[in-house]
Order: sequence, then structure tokens, then C-alpha cells
Amino acid sequence: MSIHSRLALAAILTVLIGVLAACGPTGIIIPDRPPEEGMTADMDQEMDAPEEGMDDGMMGCTVTVIDDGTRYRRGPSRDEGALGLLAAGTTLKRVGVSASADGVWFEVEYAEGLTAFVHNSVVNSNC
Repeated sequence: MSIHSRLALAAILTVLIGVLAACGPTGIIIPDRPPEEGMTADMDQEMDAPEEGMDDGMMGCTVTVIDDGTRYRRGPSRDEGALGLLAAGTTLKRVGVSASADGVWFEVEYAEGLTAFVHNSVVNSNC
């Protein structure tokens, strides 16, 4: 298997693991019966407002930069502009995962309230 095939497989598995982790230990629950009249609007509002402290299954996840000069970007693509460069050993909070034609990207918080994207091949993730 070529290195590109292995990287593509690793990227797909990373996304699948992230999706499964977000679903919780029992997976997606499908209700036995439809919601009662008037409940749909309430359920939609609850889904739009996540509970405080919830982090889409990524609470405590971090990434550590492998090589000096790693770019962090505006969006999950090599076509997106680089915001800057990171030094090897830099650890950032991981807040999301995205997949694009370029592979799997981790959304990271690089400053208080500011996020960017790094490709999964240039960092090690703890989860």
C-alpha cells in the first residue's frame, strides 16, 4: 500500500472516529415514536443551543506541532491563506475536525477565541 493510500486511510479513520466519539458510547438514538405536537420547535431550540461545557466530544483534545514552520490557515484547505507559522512542540487546543479534498484538518484555537486549521499530517493529536 502506498504512503498516499495509507495517509488517505488514516484521514478517513480519523474522521470516522471523531464522528463516533461525538455520538457517544451508544451511537445515534432513534426515537420509537414521532414527537408529540408542538415538541418539534422546542427540540430544535435545544439542539441549536449546546449545553455549557459541551465541546462536541473534543473536550481536552490537543494537537502538538511536529515540525518547525508548520502553517496554520484560515480554512481547511491548502488554498486558504496562512495566518502564520508554528514552531515544533507547540501545543494547541483542538476544537473541531474537517475533511476536504486536501484531507483531514484540525480546527485549533491559536489565541483566545481565535481559531485556525492545521493539516492532520503536521501534528500529533491526543484524541
